[in-house]
Amino acid sequence: MRNEKLITAREEREWTQEKAAEKIGVSRVTYARWEEKGVIPHLSTLGMACKAFKMTSEQLGFRKPSGSQNREGDEDLNRRKALQEIGKLVGTASALFTTPHLFLNADELERLVRTLTKPSSIDAETLRGLKSTTENYWRLRVRGSIASPDLLEAVSGQYRVVAQLLQGSLLPTSRTLLCAVASELALLQGMLLAVDMHQHDRAQSYYQTALLVAQQANNDTLFAAGLGRMSSLAAVTGESKEARSLLQEAQRLVTQSDAFTLRAWLAAEEAEVQADIAAQETKQNTRACFEALERAAMFASRIGSEEDTFGMYFDASRIPAYRGSCNIRLHQPEEALVALEETLEPLEPSGALTRAVLLDLAEASIQASAVEQACHYMKQALEISMQVQAMSSLQRVLSLRQQLQPWSAVQDVKEVDEQLRHFNRSYR
Repeated sequence: MRNEKLITAREEREWTQEKAAEKIGVSRVTYARWEEKGVIPHLSTLGMACKAFKMTSEQLGFRKPSGSQNREGDEDLNRRKALQEIGKLVGTASALFTTPHLFLNADELERLVRTLTKPSSIDAETLRGLKSTTENYWRLRVRGSIASPDLLEAVSGQYRVVAQLLQGSLLPTSRTLLCAVASELALLQGMLLAVDMHQHDRAQSYYQTALLVAQQANNDTLFAAGLGRMSSLAAVTGESKEARSLLQEAQRLVTQSDAFTLRAWLAAEEAEVQADIAAQETKQNTRACFEALERAAMFASRIGSEEDTFGMYFDASRIPAYRGSCNIRLHQPEEALVALEETLEPLEPSGALTRAVLLDLAEASIQASAVEQACHYMKQALEISMQVQAMSSLQRVLSLRQQLQPWSAVQDVKEVDEQLRHFNRSYR
């Protein structure tokens, strides 16, 4: 449905769509979708639109759909349901979860272990419950529903349960399945430590454990996922060629696999690393980067609904985000902004992916010398980071702030500084 109010507001100012998009700081394609398809901007760009037009969101036709006033309550309800799901390790342990605790305490964990250590207790239903609970943890991390330290504590609790179960006498099939669950839990702990909490050394130990346990499970696909996570650590520490080697080995392991979610993610990760290498070596040849992106898009188009994703919530909608990230690495800010804006709109406002895209948008804006726009994205990312105590995001904001040093006297930069001080006071 066309947004007639927005069209009228633009025409009254005698702006073209290109001019309106420029005033707001988005691409013309993004702006056109607001007018012609009635798309409501993401929170991070809605404020910029209101500022450009000097009008409220309702005056611009961005009224929330009927019933949206209950959305926050619905979100809280869904969150409570998700947390209740975590508490439902099925089978004989179900009686432990009659109290409204969000996570198991130490006594409850011990009782669960005592209940399940007999091989006869670890039936197919219990194993499915452990697997399902692990998947719920991954979802909570992506949604940003829980502070990272709290989620890490909960995941560590389940990891200890599974590790103790593995010390018992088990049937071979049960041991293999439990090893796979343990490997996934180790991967998730490593990711929380590395991506959210900026603790790379601890993360590496968990990733190494995940690889060892994946070998015990004889699971090449899970082992490849672990190599992919290890490559991310290498890339963060500037070891781009080591990261590329890890990714290429991971892709070799799954060459014949139908795990297209994993294959798409690995190819997209390689694209970023290839862009880093091209930038470091000051080469104009970026073919390897964009060929990897093409492979990622091809694999994403083949993703099935029943795949085991190992926490990689990857589909075709993620390709523009990786393209934008590659453009940043190659110092192509205009192309990056177009791709990243396309990615941002459908994301959940407080999710981990939103936080990452906002920070990429900030970096691309700095490269384009759009200081006000960069600060806007940084403040949005900081707000989300404070909710989930994402210290790695804080570190990146601090790095971006250093790039804004020449503009320290600008009001928008001062507002970022104040928000950073608040963040530090809150989590000191």
